[in-house]
Amino acid sequence: MHALLIAAALVCSQQRTFFTLPASNGWGAIVADTKEAKLVHFREHLPATEEPELDLAGNPAKDGEVPRVVKTRNLLFDAYFGLRVNGTQRWLQGVPVTESGYEHGIVYWKQSLSGVTLTTYAFAPRGLPHAGFVMLLHIEGAATAFSLHNFHLGYGRPTPGVNGETVVVAGNRDLLERAFAGVTVTRPLGPVTHALAWNPGSAANGYTVVQSTTNDFPDSVGDLGVADDWASGFQFAAGEWVGLAVVHHGDPFAGATAQGWLDAYVGGKSPQQLLTDERAAWAAFQQRVTLPPGLTADEEKVARQSAVMLAMAQVNESQVYLREFLTRDGEARRSAFSMTLPGQVTHRGAGQVLAALPPAEWTYAWVRDGAYALAAMAQVGLVDEAKRGVQFVADASQTPSLTRYTGFGTPEQDWNDFGPNVEYDGWGLTLWAMRKAGVTEGHAALADALSQLIDPTTGLMKKDSSIWETHTRGRERTWTYTNLTAVRGLCDAAAMSVDPIKAAAWRDAALALRKNIALKLTDANGALASNREELQSGSAYADAAVLDAFALGLFKADGRIGKATVALLDSKLKTPHGWSRNDDRTNSNGLSPWGSEYDSAEWVFTDLRGGKRGWTTANAAANAGVIPETYDEVSGAWKFNAPMVGFGAGAYLLSLLPPEAPACGVYFEDEAQPVTDAGHPGVDAGMKPDDPKPKGCGCGSTGKGLLAALAFAWVSPRRRRKPRAEAMPLP
Repeated sequence: MHALLIAAALVCSQQRTFFTLPASNGWGAIVADTKEAKLVHFREHLPATEEPELDLAGNPAKDGEVPRVVKTRNLLFDAYFGLRVNGTQRWLQGVPVTESGYEHGIVYWKQSLSGVTLTTYAFAPRGLPHAGFVMLLHIEGAATAFSLHNFHLGYGRPTPGVNGETVVVAGNRDLLERAFAGVTVTRPLGPVTHALAWNPGSAANGYTVVQSTTNDFPDSVGDLGVADDWASGFQFAAGEWVGLAVVHHGDPFAGATAQGWLDAYVGGKSPQQLLTDERAAWAAFQQRVTLPPGLTADEEKVARQSAVMLAMAQVNESQVYLREFLTRDGEARRSAFSMTLPGQVTHRGAGQVLAALPPAEWTYAWVRDGAYALAAMAQVGLVDEAKRGVQFVADASQTPSLTRYTGFGTPEQDWNDFGPNVEYDGWGLTLWAMRKAGVTEGHAALADALSQLIDPTTGLMKKDSSIWETHTRGRERTWTYTNLTAVRGLCDAAAMSVDPIKAAAWRDAALALRKNIALKLTDANGALASNREELQSGSAYADAAVLDAFALGLFKADGRIGKATVALLDSKLKTPHGWSRNDDRTNSNGLSPWGSEYDSAEWVFTDLRGGKRGWTTANAAANAGVIPETYDEVSGAWKFNAPMVGFGAGAYLLSLLPPEAPACGVYFEDEAQPVTDAGHPGVDAGMKPDDPKPKGCGCGSTGKGLLAALAFAWVSPRRRRKPRAEAMPLP
């Protein structure tokens, strides 16, 4: 099998718990349920949304205060293969899967039925510049295969209904299905003997034919008319390789165009040749990925799959066909990208990198998450992808979005009852990523805008929603995380500048801001607090997000602030393998904006930024290379969303690299006059020297070990200590 195959075998005593694996080519995306042996999702675009809804006047449409957005549709209910062997036949969904995982961006799963070994492959082809997918079946034994595909193309978003669908069986056995949501073309790959389509009123039901009889499919021919809830399938001639290729077009009557796309992609290639080509494309991609020496086998596997995840999360689409209707006939659609619909429109979404891949909830391009993804891309050899991502942010608006972007590249802020999120941290991180990618265009305007956000009355950044997205209306805070990202960004802007006057101004602003972080955002022990407001309350201000102060090179990890910060986190947030994200779930100062399981969960991102990689390596190696958003803070089990991109794959790759050079070329501790008493006057809210130290679980790095590792790595970046993979199994 292939060297980079990430399979389901148990690795380092970890359990396989994640089985819904996505694949994307940047135009669309699919999701495979590898436990049930079928595809369950085919998205017409990669991001979760297209653009804001507009009212008659061309202004953003709202529900109360909340802007409405056009949601991307999932066009597929399910698709899977069936088999006739030894005189019996059945569908393969539900047949036990013995192995599943990734070959780069190709999802696969293995099954066995009546002595026949079966391997299914599913991927969104890198060589197909449209929303589409290929699904192949490799049959090792004498058998006949069937396929079933159930598209939903009716009214509604993001989950269309099944109303008003029409199926046409073309002369070459292409199956064209059209309705409100456009047209899909499904082309058989390999010799096909029968093509069948059916609906609830049909005399022959393809599912029943295979599952409950030993009959062949009857044939459907030509235009089968309009009905609700069509499904379709192929019966293939006996052979070792069979499959199907699918594309989608947003115009219901563009079937011929979609067939032309398949002509160009498939040509006369066999199913096996299409798989060979896809493997070759991913092999060429991996040739460009450069990783540091000395990684363990599991670290390299997870790192290379992380690079794949970054690539699959980047949008390639820049043009799309839009209908004149939004969710149903007669409901007018308006677009900021075209005055007249229907028609082909050009949008600004290409280049953006999503925070997560489906089935995760966060399939949006957050500025912050994207910056970590782009910085990682730039440093592992994917420089062209990083440049495209940075250029997307520069082109989308004069300054980065205050939260995220729609799929078509429009800046967007997410809302709740406490108003929108306002996140200034993305601005500093964008400048950091720009320098990594070698893109300087636009840095001056952004650095000027960022420096103007420093409040002259405090010397700190203006209050915002920051990394944990607390929204506004009394929930904004003077977040340490936002301040430290601004320092890093202004330092990198100064380094990029060819204007010595501006460079000096940005550098001075960054150093002054860092000094104020040390003066006003640390407790009496020197520990960095979550935010100024909680620090001033005297309690409940522990937050793992501040670990980026050391990961981004503002302070020495083994300096007074570094040691005190890790001691505080170990005292208040320690989990068996890392830290909870903060103490807001249980604090009593009345300043917590959330107080939920999200607060107490152990975040993979902060673990990785704090140098704790072993648990994530072992878990990802056991779960097809996928990295989740969070772990349960007690058991270590996966929690909430996966696969994560910037906060997952990107942060993982960054954790493997030598640490950042000091911000502005010098650590705070090495400046001429370091601060000696950074505590808030009269307040000692941190862990006092006589506080009991937390008991270790014997399976994670200690704070002291973390500081030593980071310090050593900076002094001697070529000799990197590899942390061991913790062996505690999931429950």
